[in-house]
Amino acid sequence: MKKLYLFASAVVILSILLSLGCKESNTNNTPPPPKVVLAPKSADSMAVETGIDAEDPPTNPDPLKNGILIQWYPVSHDGLRAYDVYRRMDDSTGNFQKIAEVIQPFGTRDTVYIDTTAGLDTTYLYYVRARDEDGQEGERSRIDYYTLWPKPTLNAPTNGQEFAGIFDWSFGDLVPQHFIFRLEWGIGNQYFPYHTGIYELIGSVEPRQTRTLAELVPDTLRPLPAGRQYRWRIDKYDINNNHRGSESSWEVFLVQ
Repeated sequence: MKKLYLFASAVVILSILLSLGCKESNTNNTPPPPKVVLAPKSADSMAVETGIDAEDPPTNPDPLKNGILIQWYPVSHDGLRAYDVYRRMDDSTGNFQKIAEVIQPFGTRDTVYIDTTAGLDTTYLYYVRARDEDGQEGERSRIDYYTLWPKPTLNAPTNGQEFAGIFDWSFGDLVPQHFIFRLEWGIGNQYFPYHTGIYELIGSVEPRQTRTLAELVPDTLRPLPAGRQYRWRIDKYDINNNHRGSESSWEVFLVQ
């Protein structure tokens, strides 16, 4: 009877071990998340920009520099946990280091990250990997890159001032050969494109710049319709390489 009891106990223990082994095997055989695809870099003059770019963070924008925004498409995978963002400097011989994880809460599609630790005048390389709840990472995305230039500062109009006919801004330490002027009109907190133009600085290397409305906005869009609020922005633009640049913060003004 004792031998039969010992035999039965051994069978139970063996069954438990086999069950655990099967579970571990099934976990290890779960395929990792698919490869992340980065959003393509759009032209900087597009009304809605996509892909890697200079960007002010949503809170506490730095008056001297932007962050670098990395954007990708969401992956479809059961058990997706997060996206891991990796970075290294272009002139570095070291390996990529993980700088952030973008958690994927249930029912959401977070597919952007703003690197606020990137310095000025340095080219940074990035890629993104999806990671599941078991810690498995999928194949990395392609590598993309960006270089931040010093950020322009808008002097007038700002802070909801009445528009006096002149746009005044400062480029700071680096004066570009080209810049982009963006103008939008708004209702409440929602804004719509009004005019975007690329302009060349001909014979002007002064950090501080002023332009009239007529110098920046076509005849067909002047005068600005009254009774509206507007916002404007200046982007430093490299016509030969749209993977470097910077953007001022938006400033709001009124036309009565």
